[in-house]
Amino acid sequence: MNRHPEVFSSNKGGTQMQEPAENDEMDQFQRDALMLSMDPPKHTRYRRIVSRGFTPRMINLLEDYLQNRTD
Repeated sequence: MNRHPEVFSSNKGGTQMQEPAENDEMDQFQRDALMLSMDPPKHTRYRRIVSRGFTPRMINLLEDYLQNRTD
């Protein structure tokens, strides 16, 4: 499904909460600004950028940083 946005589109509400948004602005945000609600190629571009921050090395660095902050 995720390779065929014409069949299933995250942007068209496939990943939104069942409860309607409190207002039109929030509904628009859920459709346009969340990676979860993006279809390719927009999602692919964002994922390529964001994934660099979630490598095992980066997660380990973040874990150490957070542990030091909470001690």
